[in-house]
Amino acid sequence: MIVSPKGKSAITDYRVLDSWDGHHLLELHPRTGRTHQIRVHLAEIGCPILGEPKYDPALKASAPAHKDRDSAQPSNDQKLYLHARRIELPLYADRPLIDIRAPLPDHFKMLINQYDQSHLSF
Repeated sequence: MIVSPKGKSAITDYRVLDSWDGHHLLELHPRTGRTHQIRVHLAEIGCPILGEPKYDPALKASAPAHKDRDSAQPSNDQKLYLHARRIELPLYADRPLIDIRAPLPDHFKMLINQYDQSHLSF
């Protein structure tokens, strides 16, 4: 997937929560549901997702050069730093949205703590 004038429209709102050493903790709100939308948008603005080999030029260059579908997955030592903290689903027209929330994964918390970002509350 790439950003292209001939491509379908996609909108992602984002807010920078914190920054350190060239990394950014973002809150993202995709308004459309395109495949790889968040990954493509962040790569396009020069802010690829940590651990995302398909759209991070630094990781892509070091990835094995074969067409195996699994080759685009992060290795065991490189975790993906993309997390759906909250999703609201409109399953029924006559009922409230289904609201699903998930805590940050441990590897995410460890990275934030490593950079002394303990003031963040998740």
